[in-house]
Amino acid sequence: MTPFVPDLGPPLEYLEEQERIHIDGPRYYTSKLYTEEAGVAGHVRRVLREAPGPAKLGTIDLGGLTLSEEQKKAVETVFTHGMTVITGGPGTGKTTMVRAIVEHARSLGLSMGLAAPTGRAAKRLSEAAGRKASTIHRLLVYEPDDGGFAHNVLNPLGDDLLIIDEASMVDLSLMYSLIQAVKPGARLVMVGDINQLPSVGPGEVLKSCITSGKVPTVRLTHIYRQAQQSAIVRVSYDILKGRQVQHGEGEDGNGDCYFIPQDEPEKVVDIVKRLVKERIPAKYKLDPMSDIQVLVPMHKGTLGTQRFNQELQNLLNPNGFAWKRSFREWRVGDKVMQTKNNYEHDVFNGDIGIITEVNLKSEWLKIRYEDDREVQWSFENLAQMTHAYTISIHKSQGSEYPAVILPMHPQFSIMLQRKLLYTAVTRAKAVAIIVGSERALNLAISNNMEKKRNTVLHDRIRKETRNGRL
Repeated sequence: MTPFVPDLGPPLEYLEEQERIHIDGPRYYTSKLYTEEAGVAGHVRRVLREAPGPAKLGTIDLGGLTLSEEQKKAVETVFTHGMTVITGGPGTGKTTMVRAIVEHARSLGLSMGLAAPTGRAAKRLSEAAGRKASTIHRLLVYEPDDGGFAHNVLNPLGDDLLIIDEASMVDLSLMYSLIQAVKPGARLVMVGDINQLPSVGPGEVLKSCITSGKVPTVRLTHIYRQAQQSAIVRVSYDILKGRQVQHGEGEDGNGDCYFIPQDEPEKVVDIVKRLVKERIPAKYKLDPMSDIQVLVPMHKGTLGTQRFNQELQNLLNPNGFAWKRSFREWRVGDKVMQTKNNYEHDVFNGDIGIITEVNLKSEWLKIRYEDDREVQWSFENLAQMTHAYTISIHKSQGSEYPAVILPMHPQFSIMLQRKLLYTAVTRAKAVAIIVGSERALNLAISNNMEKKRNTVLHDRIRKETRNGRL
């Protein structure tokens, strides 16, 4: 019997007439995503075309720090083009590059805007640049009443130079809002690691800009001597190249990156708890609550975020005043994370804080975030939050922690792939500890398959800039 195949032509045509979808040859978009993809390509062309003349570079010297030839070339590229991508892995000097660009822009009297997708990433950018940075949402000034940003194509940002860090996290919608707010003649610099996981939202903007071949791109490849001494950096590049990692081993492993073999899930849980509560604080003088982050690939299962959050809540905050809401037990002193953007409170997806106060009668709680702001929430907003003793690797993007603990087990098999492992290990600043199965670790390293993103932004950028249209 021949299977029935419905004729989708008429309903698709109807949806297009209603402007709910956009049909572009063989591709079917929601109207919003088509507008954003085409709009980003058009604005990339505009920013490149409206670039001011080459800025006088002069000599760039950061307190005696001399730039390498690779870094000098990157700075020259930024100041001779309207838009530049700077990409590189750990230890390749991206932080130094940002400082050099900021220093030279300051010497030229240019106004600057610095931003990143998350609050934690913005804080790191501030430290690297030596000047204030914000989230992209705060830079553009979201207006809840209008459902849009105050800065847009009609009211662009006033900055002569925009630096966006952790740009691999920027999805299509956010890029559309950002790039249309770049004022005529301003320069846009996108800094990120192309080998990290792509954005959670639609698109792969950073990769598309690079593969278009039209956006000037500087690839930082030289690993500096200090970084070469870090096992975290060495292991990161072993993972990228698909090699078996060379690491310390055992619960008393030395160095800043080591592996604790354990195949039994319940014993993995016990080891992680011991590391968080005893081993890492004693050995590295780190605070279990603020300095140590457990990262896992999945939410459910014996080794998922849900199980670990419950275990670590009881371990690190056993006596906090407790109440139940949204099918969870919450306690004063809990480490929590926002899971949705909340523009009313100026708190965004991925922001982490500590519950400091609760009022059961009036049903509100207060959370102090990492930027030292304290926000009062109604209990209704708890549905937008989760505990953050353990978070998913995807949620850790753009963040950096003194210590990272990464459970690895075959029960994560559907999620184990190279970019995921690389992203997790590179979140660690001082120490990264992998606990679990050698088989799972090798599976992740050997699996270089990625889910294909249905985007043709790279082609649209090429077409927009073809035949001298700049």
